[in-house]
Amino acid sequence: MVVFTETLMIRQVNCPAGCRLCEEACAERLGHSVIKAVHAPEVGLDCVVVCSQCNQPACLGVCPTGAIQKNSLTGIIAIHDEKCVGCGLCVMACPYSGITYDEAAGKSSKCDRCAGEEPRCAAACPHGVLTYANSRSIVEHFCATDLLSAGT
Repeated sequence: MVVFTETLMIRQVNCPAGCRLCEEACAERLGHSVIKAVHAPEVGLDCVVVCSQCNQPACLGVCPTGAIQKNSLTGIIAIHDEKCVGCGLCVMACPYSGITYDEAAGKSSKCDRCAGEEPRCAAACPHGVLTYANSRSIVEHFCATDLLSAGT
């Protein structure tokens, strides 16, 4: 069994108010951003929200056209545009707000971890909030192939 060992790590405590560099980097690739910087100073919240690449994704189960699929090797969950009818059920089903609705395209959209390359959001983050790291040592330490769901 191949263990997917690249992980997008998010350190919410370091996210500075007003920074949107991750959103800009994502939008540069896709034309819109599927990562959201959340800045709510009234409650002291400065963080980013991105698809968690869930082990058992709720979005996958509600998609009526099969447009959402999970890669069994990488764990990355992708929405195939040609099958998406824009019903928005996946957006409502995601408990983590990891799927967005792209108004311009009339379809749902989500992070695909930049199709296997280092995610642009992580490369653009100068604050250490988003990093792309190898998690192989953690998996090997615990001798468990499913300690981390692939893609998370």
